[in-house]
Amino acid sequence: MNPKSLFIKSFKFFASFFCSSVFVSSISATTWNIDPSAFANNMTMTAHVAVDGTNETNGTLAAFAGAEIRGLQSSSSILPFGPYTGQSIYSITLYGDSNGVALTFKWSPNGTEENSVSLDKNDSAAINYTINGTLGSAVSPTFLVGTSPTVYETTPTLIVDVHPTTNTGIPEAATGDDWYQSFTAENSAKLTKFAFVTNGSFSATADVKIREGEGITGNILHSGTWTGIGSNTNAFNEYVIDNEVLLTSGLQYTIQLENQTSGGFIGSSTNRYDGGLFYRTGYGVYGDLKMKIWALLEATGNAIAITSPSSNDQNITNSNDNLSVAVNYQSSGGGYQTPKWTYRIDSGFPGYGSPHGGTQVTGNQANDFLNGLAYGTRQVNVALLDSAGNLHNPPVTQSISVNYQTPTSGYQSSTGGTIAISSPSN
Repeated sequence: MNPKSLFIKSFKFFASFFCSSVFVSSISATTWNIDPSAFANNMTMTAHVAVDGTNETNGTLAAFAGAEIRGLQSSSSILPFGPYTGQSIYSITLYGDSNGVALTFKWSPNGTEENSVSLDKNDSAAINYTINGTLGSAVSPTFLVGTSPTVYETTPTLIVDVHPTTNTGIPEAATGDDWYQSFTAENSAKLTKFAFVTNGSFSATADVKIREGEGITGNILHSGTWTGIGSNTNAFNEYVIDNEVLLTSGLQYTIQLENQTSGGFIGSSTNRYDGGLFYRTGYGVYGDLKMKIWALLEATGNAIAITSPSSNDQNITNSNDNLSVAVNYQSSGGGYQTPKWTYRIDSGFPGYGSPHGGTQVTGNQANDFLNGLAYGTRQVNVALLDSAGNLHNPPVTQSISVNYQTPTSGYQSSTGGTIAISSPSN
C-alpha cells in the first residue's frame, strides 16, 4: 500500500474513532448519564481498559470529577493496526470548565453505578483535566486497570475459637481502664461478630471499638454499644458488627471494651492463644479471654450473595423493592464476568440440568422484584447462572425471608434469614 493510501485509511479510522462518543440517557436512577452542554470545554482520551487483567470489549467507561460525571463512552473500537492490533480501546470525550481538575474513572458492564469497577492509571499517576487536551492515542493508549469487587461467602465461618482449660474471672472494662483482646486474621475476610463468655449473673452495657493492630492506638474500624451483656449467664454472649470491617490475612486486630456498667468475663491467666493477648489496666498482659470470632471469608469459587434488602439499610414497599446481589463467577477463560443470575419468590430452585424457572437478570440489580405480590412474609431465592443461563452443578443459591409491607408500614426483615449456598471449585 502506498503512503497516501495508508494515510487515507488511517485518517478514516481516526475520524470515525474519535467521533464515536455516545452519550447515554438516563434509564433509571442509577444509570450513568451526562449533559455535555453543561460544560464550556472538552478534551479527548483514548483508553485501554482492563479488569482483572482482561481487556474489556464491551461496557461503559465513565469519567468523574468527584461525584460528577465528566465523560461517558458506551462503545469500544477494535484496533486494526499498530502495537495493540486486535485490542479494544475507548475513545472518550471529557468535559469541564477549567484546567487541573482531578479525574477518576470507572467501568461498568451495563452503565450503572452498582455494577461498576474503579479504574486507575496503570502507573498510578493522576489524570487531570486539560482544556482541548489529548491523552493517549491508538498506538499509545492510556492504560486504565481495575479489579472486580471482592465477593464474600454468605455463611459466617468461625475464625477464632479460644477455650482455655484453666478458667479465671476477668473484671469488667471499667471507665478509664485500658481493656482489650487482640487476635490475628488467618484469612482475608469480613468481620461479622464476636462472643465472650460472661462470669455470673448480671446485665450490662459497654462501648465497643474494633481497631487495626494490637492495642488501643490503631485506627478504629468499628465503634458501637454492646447492650444486654450477661443475658446468657455464664455462656457466650454475642456482639454483631453492623458495618463493613475488612480483615487482611496475617494482620492483627483488637477488640476494645470501655465504660462497662457491671459484670465480668471468663478467661485464662496464661496465654492460650498465639494470635493475640488480653490486656487490662492493673493486670497488664493477662492470658486470653474465652472467645469466638466469626467472619465471612472471601469466595474462592462460584458464589452469590444478596446485598439488599437487609434489615439495616432498606425500607421496602411496592414503590421501592429492588433486589441487589454480589456474585463471584469465573468462566473457563477467567477474568471479570458480567453477573447473570435468577430469582424466584416463595419457590426454591430445581436441581442441576432443569430449567431454573425464575426471572433471569444480567447485572447486579433487579427492580420491582416484589411489585404486584401480596404483602406479608415472602421467601426470596436467588441462584447464580453460568454464561449460558443454566444453573451450576451443584446449584449456587441463597435464600432470605422478608416481610413485604404497604408504603405506610415499611420493610421488616426476619432476623438472619436462611442461607443455602454451595461454592464448587473451578
